[in-house]
Amino acid sequence: CVTSPPYWSLRDYGLAPSVWGGDPLCEHVFQEFKKTAESSTSVHWQHTEGGWHGRNRFSNAGVTAESEMVFAEVKSGWCQCCGAWLGCLGLEPDPAMFVEHIVEIFREVRRVLRADGVAVLNIGDSYAGGSGHNLDGKWAVAHGKPVDGARPKPSGGLKPKDKYLMPHRVAIALQQDGWIVRADVPCLKLAAIPESVRDRPTTAHEYIFVLAKSSKYYW
Repeated sequence: CVTSPPYWSLRDYGLAPSVWGGDPLCEHVFQEFKKTAESSTSVHWQHTEGGWHGRNRFSNAGVTAESEMVFAEVKSGWCQCCGAWLGCLGLEPDPAMFVEHIVEIFREVRRVLRADGVAVLNIGDSYAGGSGHNLDGKWAVAHGKPVDGARPKPSGGLKPKDKYLMPHRVAIALQQDGWIVRADVPCLKLAAIPESVRDRPTTAHEYIFVLAKSSKYYW
């Protein structure tokens, strides 16, 4: 298995969102990100062939009223019933959730992989809370954030300008979940585009991790 999943917090590929976690039997009511002091909006979302669609419900001063059926695609949100998250891989609100989702995916990879098979994972990194960003405007709009500086705020002990070290976080989590991490190969970009920063080197590499299901495998 050779794969390069979306890197965390870098780009919106415009894919349809998926439901992560929560109760698989829940009908899901996802709370929208934008709220005002006077009212809030939640949507009862159901999945159809065209994506997630739903009926708007508006709450104002304790009175709830349901509008006419309004079909619109939802990008991201939390289920108010079971806590499931609706969104795309790589656009999670925090790095720990992204790591959990990669581990969840690779459990299925390990399940279907031959005993003597290997998995090769290519993954890149990003920085916390910089003034610049690599995010599409779509990501910012979907997450209720301004396009300028749209990266999520640092959390979990990270400071602005900290490198997330996401490839290593993912590799350690996969290791703890049962994978054998056989190699971490730096993938060097010989023609990397210079970055507009003055206080660190340009990042010109990513990592390729070789993961084994068992100690004896085909190579």
